[in-house]
Amino acid sequence: MKKICILGFFIISSFSFANTIGIAGVYREPLHHAKSTLSALPIVQIEYKDFYFKNYKAGFYFYQEPGFKVSILVNPLGGYTDFAIQKSKLKKGYQNISNRNTQFMAGLALDFQLDKRTIGHGEYMLGHYGSMGEIKINQVYRLHDRITFLPGISFHYYDAKYMHHYIGISKEEVTKNEKIKKSYHGKDTISGGVNATVEFALTEQVSCNIFAGVEAYNHIKESALVKKSHQVYGGIGFRVSF
Repeated sequence: MKKICILGFFIISSFSFANTIGIAGVYREPLHHAKSTLSALPIVQIEYKDFYFKNYKAGFYFYQEPGFKVSILVNPLGGYTDFAIQKSKLKKGYQNISNRNTQFMAGLALDFQLDKRTIGHGEYMLGHYGSMGEIKINQVYRLHDRITFLPGISFHYYDAKYMHHYIGISKEEVTKNEKIKKSYHGKDTISGGVNATVEFALTEQVSCNIFAGVEAYNHIKESALVKKSHQVYGGIGFRVSF
């Protein structure tokens, strides 16, 4: 299971005009019965007029006013940052299941600025295998001309159909896996997390970000595919703005 940190500067840049490219290395503990992973992830944010592309999501702002933006959002890789997993990544005894693939999702997104320190993002997405929503709030503290601290909180909601697709277990899968003892039907699930990012401005265009966080979920440990109900992650990224 991949819970990839969306760095604080992505939220900040929703209210700026800077385009960004970069790369981040992310370590995360698995929620599935799988090994911990260390992966390199691209950082991309491009805006042109009312259109934007942020990592693997694309959107169009159809309503804007100071500190408030609403957009149509599409995500061709729904599930990638949370529950999608290939069965080959699971440990022995859990691998004879169907792949829990990503899905195309579409919905609405909201970027908002509550005050000079507090910035947020929310979205609700629908797909063939269910729906999910999220809200993230970050605060921005300038500790130095070149150092910014961004603590944040996040909340997610996943409907039962979404969870059943990704961590549900059929009776047939129980018979094929020695370590899976019972079937499971996904339930409506919520999660909450805390995170922090420290950004170092190396030059006017180049920044380094160090980030870490933890996210906790309800219900998911009832599925035999899931090892624990919380996930710790962290990493470092470099980005160039232009």
